[in-house]
Amino acid sequence: MARKDIIQMTQKELRKLNVVHKIIDKKISLKKGSEKLGLSYRQVKRIVSRIRNQGDIGIIHVSRGRTSNNKLSEELHKSAVTLYQDKYYDFNLVHACEKLSENHKIKISSQTLSNWLDAEKIPRKRKRGRKHRSWRERMHHPGELVQMDGSHHDWFEGRRSKCCLMGYIDDANNKTYMRFYEYEGTLPAMDSFKRFIRKNGLPIAVYCDKHTTYKSPKEPTVEEQLDGKAPQSQFQRALKELGVNPIFAHSAQAKGRVERLFETVQDRLTKELRLRSISTIDAANDFLEGEYLDKFNKQFCIKPIKEASFYQKLLPGVNLNRILCIKIKRNVYKDFTVRYNNNLYQILNKTNAKRVVLEIDTKERLRIESNNRTLQYKRIVQRNSIVANKDLTKKRNKITHNPAETHPWKRAYAYERLRAMKEALESQKTEMLKEELVTV
Repeated sequence: MARKDIIQMTQKELRKLNVVHKIIDKKISLKKGSEKLGLSYRQVKRIVSRIRNQGDIGIIHVSRGRTSNNKLSEELHKSAVTLYQDKYYDFNLVHACEKLSENHKIKISSQTLSNWLDAEKIPRKRKRGRKHRSWRERMHHPGELVQMDGSHHDWFEGRRSKCCLMGYIDDANNKTYMRFYEYEGTLPAMDSFKRFIRKNGLPIAVYCDKHTTYKSPKEPTVEEQLDGKAPQSQFQRALKELGVNPIFAHSAQAKGRVERLFETVQDRLTKELRLRSISTIDAANDFLEGEYLDKFNKQFCIKPIKEASFYQKLLPGVNLNRILCIKIKRNVYKDFTVRYNNNLYQILNKTNAKRVVLEIDTKERLRIESNNRTLQYKRIVQRNSIVANKDLTKKRNKITHNPAETHPWKRAYAYERLRAMKEALESQKTEMLKEELVTV
């Protein structure tokens, strides 16, 4: 005959039941039993009372087998999994949970979503293993060190051509600034740094790589060697004028914070642009400035070790457009014209300067200066030429003339040719003599 009651207990519950039976049989006291079980006197008394009334099954917790009051509904489960498959299939779990909460009012943890996806055997994005790197302590104050770099990536996922995201991150508190450009070059670096300064202030140092935009690859000239100076890029020269110290990293891992920033935004920002159907650089920059950066910094910024900020405000009278620009020296021709970028410019002012400085700002506007004086100019669209009206399509019949062997130009070579001819005749005679001797 089968037993009516089958009780499944854990080993811990069986040990507890053994002690409780000894208390019921009065082999040990309640106080001694509570010490052995590691429970309070009142708790053991309640357990003893429950077993006397219900039998050995009273040792099992009452909530075993019941549905948890905090269990999420099956409808929520299905909708979250369906949305992940349809819309957020390439999001990481934390980012996907954020979008489910923000756009669909489904508030679940990343671990819950992970368990649901694993139960349904749905593939998901996983983190790759990282190499071991030695840890460097953060700077204590905001503004002590700012890491900067450019990231070339398919930010718009094929909706337009690839472009570059210029990124800045404070080493002390992770405060971030970003902006899109067509390429990573001198003018984009200057324009983004100018906007960063106007928003935060001047930092003490900037940490960047050895891209030719930031560090000049040229060999020092003789004058620079005599002066003990190294060649500078336009960006280096601008930082020096602003009093900002450039630090050049020997590897990408050395400036790991900005590299990890790009790893994060390549995963998150591309999907945010996709959800909003943004496909132009201007619209993406408006989205960054208007909404994304404040939200991103609020989520990822940390508290610095020291609150005092080392960012410095610009002094009155400092014109960033005159510093963060390309400065090139050019010679002035005798007709007071200057050549730049295959274009000719006529200087309209009277000047005795033989060399002038051309300044090209971040909007590619040209300014010509000489001895701290701005010169007026105009671009020469079409320059008159003497041969402009001549028909250059007709080819001239070239008359070729070969000098004689006795010409002075050939005298030096005539003797060499005669000697070579004599040696050839003598070698022929010797061969003929050998052939005659063989026949005889």
